[in-house]
Amino acid sequence: MLPYRTMLFDFDYTLGDSSRGIGASVNAALTALNYPVPKPDLQGIHLAMWRLESIPETTLYVGDSVVDALAAH
Repeated sequence: MLPYRTMLFDFDYTLGDSSRGIGASVNAALTALNYPVPKPDLQGIHLAMWRLESIPETTLYVGDSVVDALAAH
């Protein structure tokens, strides 16, 4: 079993057909919550972990770009 409790997936137009809608929805939600900061700023990731009651040690962040890799560290 993996040591992760939470897995965060970052779909931004390249991994799935519905990614444009997902990306637009996430961006709208973050903007509405006053988190208009683009990646690799960690505010969005930390907000997601907080809402899911998770911590970095038990969270796996999955992305599809160099910026996502920077955000994961």
